[in-house]
Amino acid sequence: MPHKSTAATAPKRAAKAASPIPAVAPLPSSWRARAWPPSVFPNEQRPADYIVRRYKEQLERCGALARVGRDLIVIGQGYAVFLAQNMDRVSGYVAGPQQAAARAQEATQRAAGDQTGG
Repeated sequence: MPHKSTAATAPKRAAKAASPIPAVAPLPSSWRARAWPPSVFPNEQRPADYIVRRYKEQLERCGALARVGRDLIVIGQGYAVFLAQNMDRVSGYVAGPQQAAARAQEATQRAAGDQTGG
């Protein structure tokens, strides 16, 4: 029985291993702030209420909020702008055990700066 060449099967294996990046569902065009869609970050009503309350002014500047009667409406395109504007905050984000270590290091650096008159 002839042996299959590894060179001939390598492209097939590479094609199987390289899975495409899953498509991201587009944001709805709009939704009621009190009926947050589970497919939109933060995916739950309570954290969504916090985001709307905490970042209301920034959401307004991004064109993400509108009021229709008593309903507060989130505009999907503006919400995407809001999320994009907060992407720069990710690089400095430290969580878990790393957060305690980073804070200790910052405190040490501040203390060293205070001692040297810096």
